[in-house]
Amino acid sequence: MKAVRALEKAGFRVARQSKHIVMTNGQRIIIVPRANPIDAYTWPASSVTRRALPYDLASDIVRATPSLNAADVEAAYRIGIFPMAQERPKLVTWHRPQMRAVVALDAFHVSRSLARVLKQHRYEVTFDRAFAAVMDACADRGEPTWISAEFKAVYGQLHSEGKAHSVEVWNDGELTGGLYGVHLGGAFCAESKFHRRTNMSKVALAELVFRLRERGFALLEVQYLTAHLAQFGVIEIPDREYQRRLKAALALHCTFT
Repeated sequence: MKAVRALEKAGFRVARQSKHIVMTNGQRIIIVPRANPIDAYTWPASSVTRRALPYDLASDIVRATPSLNAADVEAAYRIGIFPMAQERPKLVTWHRPQMRAVVALDAFHVSRSLARVLKQHRYEVTFDRAFAAVMDACADRGEPTWISAEFKAVYGQLHSEGKAHSVEVWNDGELTGGLYGVHLGGAFCAESKFHRRTNMSKVALAELVFRLRERGFALLEVQYLTAHLAQFGVIEIPDREYQRRLKAALALHCTFT
């Protein structure tokens, strides 16, 4: 495409993907569908990069839409894509990272301090008791978040269909930690976690791993590798390997609750 070559010469970094071309120069992000370039999307890079995440969002984007629905979200997860809402109104970006973070269910690392917390078990763990409250807590970060009101409604619908689940950790009747994610076949795609007391999000993750092992799940995906997740033995695998594992996991019939 002549326009793409011209933008590349003008200083745009270009990531050519199978169905889209993603370009950014630090000020603007442009997504050009190969099949129909006239449908290109463009928006300020600050609406994405202001999130200050430890990876380049633009290189992962395969699609951008003004909204989302439960059917599209489920279909996306089935092919290894997940959505994020951006600060710009009516902008949802869809991501397929080149490297994917996964938890090796048979090699989950529990530190000595977390092992003590788990052994003492001074908390109650539940599943799917407070899905909406967990999403609200995950969104309440005091900073920009991809968990918009629309996301809460869509993932809430997936939860009502048995395709999204939550783990809750309680102390003296108070919700102090938890996480939620999407469940399809034998795959669980974790979306976000939170804590209001020390270690309670770690407890939620550990209890999720124990649950998935018990129920025969084959895959626990956590999107991107961070220093925090690395302590649990989370590893990165190339997208091609992730797609292979995802396909195998989707063929299973696992129950969560």
